[in-house]
Amino acid sequence: MRPAWGTVFFRNVNAFILRLAGFEGFLFPAAAANASKLPSGLAVVNLPRCAEQLKDQNMRILAPLALVGLSTAPVAAQPAVATVTNRLPEIVITATRSPEEADKTAATVTVISREQIEARKLHSLADVLESVPGLAVVQSGTPGQVTSVFSRGTESNHTLLVVDGRRMTASLAGGFFYENLTLDNVERIEVVRSPSSVLYGADAVGGVINVITKGGRGLAKPEHEVTFEGGSFNTFRETVSSRGSFGKFDYSVGASQFNADYPRDNNDFRLSSLRASMGYEISDDVYVDVRGAYFYTDGGSPGTIVFPDPIASLQREVGSVSPGLTWKVTDKLESKVFYSHERQFQRFRNQFGADNKLRMASHQVDWQNDLEAPDNWKLSAGLAFQDLNISQVNAAGVENIHANQTGVGGFVQSNWSPHERVTLLNSVRYDTYTDYPSAVSWRNGLSWRIPKTESVLYGNVSRSYSPPSPQDLYFPGFNNPNLQSEDAFGWEVGLQQPLLNEKLTLSAVWFQNKIDNLIQFSFVTFTPQNIAKATTEGVELSASWKPCDEFQTRLSYTYLTALDDANNLRLVRRPRHQAQWETTIKPVEKLTLTSGLLWAVEREDIDATTFVQGDAEDYLTLRASASYDVCKNFQVWVRGENLTDQKYAVVSGFPALRLGVYGGVRLTF
Repeated sequence: MRPAWGTVFFRNVNAFILRLAGFEGFLFPAAAANASKLPSGLAVVNLPRCAEQLKDQNMRILAPLALVGLSTAPVAAQPAVATVTNRLPEIVITATRSPEEADKTAATVTVISREQIEARKLHSLADVLESVPGLAVVQSGTPGQVTSVFSRGTESNHTLLVVDGRRMTASLAGGFFYENLTLDNVERIEVVRSPSSVLYGADAVGGVINVITKGGRGLAKPEHEVTFEGGSFNTFRETVSSRGSFGKFDYSVGASQFNADYPRDNNDFRLSSLRASMGYEISDDVYVDVRGAYFYTDGGSPGTIVFPDPIASLQREVGSVSPGLTWKVTDKLESKVFYSHERQFQRFRNQFGADNKLRMASHQVDWQNDLEAPDNWKLSAGLAFQDLNISQVNAAGVENIHANQTGVGGFVQSNWSPHERVTLLNSVRYDTYTDYPSAVSWRNGLSWRIPKTESVLYGNVSRSYSPPSPQDLYFPGFNNPNLQSEDAFGWEVGLQQPLLNEKLTLSAVWFQNKIDNLIQFSFVTFTPQNIAKATTEGVELSASWKPCDEFQTRLSYTYLTALDDANNLRLVRRPRHQAQWETTIKPVEKLTLTSGLLWAVEREDIDATTFVQGDAEDYLTLRASASYDVCKNFQVWVRGENLTDQKYAVVSGFPALRLGVYGGVRLTF
């Protein structure tokens, strides 16, 4: 039983804070127990009624505000405020590596649901990530070309990619193949922008992207889907998927083929992708599964518009398999273990005679245990092992890269709620490597849901790290074997405020990362170098409004300062100002309309001609889609990208696509 003084303490602290803020007697709509709701199952949006509802909700805000401004009555004279009792909290996994309410993770998490993906008709992971606040998705030209993701100004290899909680193997450069990762068989995506090395090890300074796939477990009958899309730039995409369960056995599989011939010579692209899983429920407490993925790409590499290459090409082949076991040992203890093996092959050829064949093979074992002692406390502990082999052969048949890296790490995390509205998270990790010094990372966080206002105030402070990439260490002629690991100290403070009976949510996050020994490529020595210190800091603001099931919109803005403190230079390709806007409308039951905007302002880049850092162009892109359910099992859609036909380049010298229009159909059975 929680001590009575704790309840009294938090009540008094909250009352004091509200008095300081001038909120005495303020009736927040999120706490109104009798807020009106639209009837469910509307076939057509009743706009007058929706407007009337919004008017009623606004009056619930304005009336208490007027009373606060005009009345001199003490707080004790105000009526009691009822709190929301039917709130359904969003459950996330990535921030704590086990299911937890999002507002109790003391971290900034964005969830992209399958419903959102389907509505916007997007197909690649890179496209979806463009809508996440704080992320800058940088694509070197057209789809299929090298794509980087900068989270809150950190490096592209500072954000870790996992699939179903299983860590993916990075490329030679340290990043991931975002440009080749499709959304076939994907159920949802969780993006954690808080530093997460303490739970996931190296390369999570900027956070974690967790792609969660569809499963067939528990389905009453199998589900199958076939889609086709075609459009501008001779693009064609076909997908097929199926999932279901038979007794204790379940399965899920999705495959796709994509072809395109983009503008500029030598700029075609082909992608074949497959993702599958199988599972078996041995008993009520033991479940085993096997997950696998494969993709193959073949495309031209046209180079920059200043130095084009008419014959350069890049082929990639990546395959992985990962068996796992989940065992509920007792009602309070769950144990999970999985093994992952991944192989990467890459061949690059160009007009200067290069013909490099790169092979990478990784083995990983991850074991995690979650113990719930009392109801308000959870302890998690895990061990991880990773072994990576790298080999590259040049055009002469000489092996110019041959390396092996091995690492072992372990973490402990405490998730404690001393009060039903307060959560404390404390974690620590130790990693040891064959090629780098050992590293210690940690994180301490606090989350507090404030009574009456239902505001969520959270913050955390952490230390994380990232070792040099294999390319930085081993690539012939452009490597630096003396590089040191990057060390980062970061913190963030965030506030989420629900309004209008939780139909409107406002949020603000203030963050900072101090990075020692940040690795940057020098165009003086043409090798990577450690710089003394870098700082990334800024503010993320967002508003999400869903007044009824037929309408929802979200607007976000990020202000970012990312500096090389040693040389007083901005870090390239990070917009100082970035805004995203997404809206979904269902004017009638069978029709869904979406629109989106991305605006990036005040960037710097390395000029493709002079190799000198300078201002890069601003850009604004618009996209829209419309989908119509002809019947229960058949849907048609049309979507447009870069609707203003803007001519721009995210990376200097690599033009992005102009206006594109695409149409498709989907059959489910």
